[in-house]
Order: sequence, then C-alpha cells, then structure tokens
Amino acid sequence: MKLTINLLIIATLAVLAACSAQKKLAGQVSGEWVIEYYENKKPDESSATMTNIGSITFHKDGSGSKSISYSIMGSDYVDSKNFQWNNTENTITITGDDESMVAKSWIVLKSSSKSQDWRSTDSQGNVQIMKLRKK
Repeated sequence: MKLTINLLIIATLAVLAACSAQKKLAGQVSGEWVIEYYENKKPDESSATMTNIGSITFHKDGSGSKSISYSIMGSDYVDSKNFQWNNTENTITITGDDESMVAKSWIVLKSSSKSQDWRSTDSQGNVQIMKLRKK
C-alpha cells in the first residue's frame, strides 16, 4: 500500500513539474522577437544563413504574427501571415501556414526572457537553426 501511495505521489509531482516547465517556457516566449539568425543546413550542400530577417510575435492566447523578408539567390521572400502556436516544456510548434519557413515543431535548446535558440529537422535530413532576440 505504501509503495502505491509513493508511486502516486511521484507521478503527481512529475506531472506538476512538467506543467510548470511548460508554463515557464510559454511565458518566456510570449512577446515580440527579432529573428536575429536563421540557417538551413542541407546534407552534402552548403547551408543558407540569414541574419536580421524580420520579427515574430507570440501572444499569450496561442496566436501570433510574423513579418519576415529576405532575398536569397535573386529571389525575394516575404512572410507576414498570422499563425497559431503551442508548446511543451521543451518544444514550440507553429502552425497555420505550411509555406512558412517557421511553421514546424522546434526543439528549444536555450530559452530566456531575452533570447531563444531553437532547432528543427525535416524528413529530408535538413536542419534549421533559429536564434531570436527580444525586441
């Protein structure tokens, strides 16, 4: 009986800790951010690196907006659509526009109230890196 009670207490504490970490990350991400650095690494190819390409805003209600623009290899790219977002204790998922370079699940490597460091991968083995700075 004591073992069952102890396991129940441990499970409850684990759930509470995960919820607390999830809320902490959501609080840190909320607000407007400058996309200070974005890189797309492709296997066996050179990577595309861009700096200061716009901003992204995360609202506490799970909505957001972005204003991204850059030119690469003679092509202009503009993305200023709204999106939805949610998070776990160590991921951010952005949805709403499949064409957007930020619409995906991101692993949060570093998170503070002033900076974010995120990574993502896709099915082709490409790795995306995004670094954000609080505006």
